[in-house]
Amino acid sequence: MAKVFTGLDAGRNGFLEIGAVEAALKKLGVTEFDPTAALKAFDTNGDGKIDLTEWEAGLTPEMRAAIERHFSTDGSLAALSIAQA
Repeated sequence: MAKVFTGLDAGRNGFLEIGAVEAALKKLGVTEFDPTAALKAFDTNGDGKIDLTEWEAGLTPEMRAAIERHFSTDGSLAALSIAQA
């Protein structure tokens, strides 16, 4: 899931902005869970960003499976440019 994290890191700064990731997941069609609620829960230090540690700790097996269905095997986004999200 680290490769997926990197694929979602639009700013390439080591953090996921909640709004950008929410938009990307919705654009990808991830509907198996509420991305807004999940991502806010991941942000354990309350800084409005998700680092890799928070990302890995927050993903449930069901979330991992849902996200993986929308990514290619190398962890890159399937048919989506995050810059356009």
